Amino acid sequence: MSNMTVEQALNQSADIYICQPMKAESGVYSVYEVVVCLSDEVKRLQSIIDHQVNLQDELTAHRAYARGEYWAWQGDEYDHPESLVCPVLISAKSLRKILAKAAPPTPKL
Repeated sequence: MSNMTVEQALNQSADIYICQPMKAESGVYSVYEVVVCLSDEVKRLQSIIDHQVNLQDELTAHRAYARGEYWAWQGDEYDHPESLVCPVLISAKSLRKILAKAAPPTPKL
């Protein structure tokens, strides 16, 4: 890959699609085509950024877990989530119970 240009490497990747507007018959790019292409690229890049943020959050949680910096939810009287400043390891079932208790009642019309 060291002999390849960045453009060649990107074009070779099956995971990356680079939008290329079509030239008009005159050989000039249509402004509309360029705008649509750039808009698509912005959406694609925002999606990549969002995915990176999610991965970073997940990595942070895994690192905290590996260092033992988490609270393992026991479901007993010693669990006080309002006082915790670390990640909490809790089962989905226990979390659903907590959320169901905390949810405001649905208003009846």
